[in-house]
Amino acid sequence: MSTVILRLTELFYRSISPDMKDLITTSEAAKYVGVSQRTIYNMVSDGRLAAMNFGRFHLIDKQDLIGLKPAKRGRKPKAQIVPQATDQARSMAA
Repeated sequence: MSTVILRLTELFYRSISPDMKDLITTSEAAKYVGVSQRTIYNMVSDGRLAAMNFGRFHLIDKQDLIGLKPAKRGRKPKAQIVPQATDQARSMAA
């Protein structure tokens, strides 16, 4: 039932604004960008991503997702410690 309502909403917005042909749902946006649906919701609520609200649904223009890149997951790599040559090793090499 909700899918039918969502598609009708999408058709409604497309009829009002034909230049916004690529309206997609938050789940479709999450798959497109490569993040979770919760991340898309957070981006919408933070104002980092524009969305049209229709009841409990958010519709996002696909053009707004082009600049988004998925965040790298996990910890940052530790800095590599490069051993420096000592004075004794330098004199042996010379």
